[in-house]
Formats: sequence, structure tokens, C-alpha cells
Amino acid sequence: IFSFFLNRNYIQNVDGNWGNLANSLRSLHLAENSITEISYYHDQKKNNISFTSTKRHSSAEQFFNNQQTFKNFPKLTKLVWLDLSSNRIQHISANSLPKSLVTLDLSKNLLTSFPQIQDHLHDLRILYLKDNLIQNLNDISFKGLRSSLEKVDFSYNNIEQLPHRLFNESTRVNAINFDSNFITNVPANAFNG
Repeated sequence: IFSFFLNRNYIQNVDGNWGNLANSLRSLHLAENSITEISYYHDQKKNNISFTSTKRHSSAEQFFNNQQTFKNFPKLTKLVWLDLSSNRIQHISANSLPKSLVTLDLSKNLLTSFPQIQDHLHDLRILYLKDNLIQNLNDISFKGLRSSLEKVDFSYNNIEQLPHRLFNESTRVNAINFDSNFITNVPANAFNG
């Protein structure tokens, strides 16, 4: 299996004994579920991801909800596309996502700041963060992503200004979307590089 679609369900937790999927899964689609947080937990034996929510689920969803963790998520080493749009994600912990990601969709969530993924996802090319609650970007938001990032979408957030040197040294970015924010000025050196 290369693609696994679980969109428009009530998933809050997945007990992920991925078996052979860990070596083959390329795209995972969990849009429009009840995920509120992606956290990194480390113990000596395994890496765990916890998706949490307060929403109650029917017995038909117990397969996905019988544990409190989405286990071994970073070990999905072939995963290149992850769709977590239209959930209620408020926080993403560093190192909680597979390093192999090329496309990450976090649109329509409740993120208030840029997720701390820049030192972990060095191959990320496309990042969707539209329709969140992001207010501020800082000069280091894209550090670590600058050599790989090609497209970024920050439309429909609450961003008021672009920081100086936002995309310095970024040679691959070819599409940037800041539509429907509160930006009043673009610094002259925001795109030097």
C-alpha cells in the first residue's frame, strides 16, 4: 500500500502497528478528523506520536481509538505526503513528523505559530499552513528549510508583517501565498538571498 486515506472520520488516536506499511507507505491522508496535537514521546523502545481530542467516538471507530498514541510515526521512512488539514491541531512538537516528508498540509487547523519543523524536515518542498491562526513569523522560521522549500501557503492567517530576511538564501522558493492576512508593509530585504 502506497496511499492510505482516512479523511472525514472521527480519528483522534491511532494505535499504529504499521508492519509492512512502514516500508511502503508514501502518502497518509488524515484530513477532517479530530486531531488536536502531534507530540513526540520518546522511550527507550519506541517513538510515539499522540493525537488527542476530547470528542467521543462510536464503537465502530474503536479500532483507531483503543490506544492513546499513534506509535512509530517518525519511522514511516518512505512517507512523502502527509495531509493533516481540517483538524484541530494546536501544536506540533519538534521531531514528531517523518523526516522523509516532501509535502505537508496543515491547513485549516488552530496553529498560532510556525511549527518547529525546520531543523527536522530538510526535504520538505511544499508546506500548506493556510487558514490557521498564525500571527507572527520570525527571521528563523524557515532556517533549515531554505534549500528545499519550493512552495509555501500562509493565506488566511492573522499575519501582520513579514520579517526582514524571511527567505534569505532560499533559492528554490517559486510560490509564496500570503493572501487574506493583515500585512500592511513588505520589507525591502524580505526576499534578499
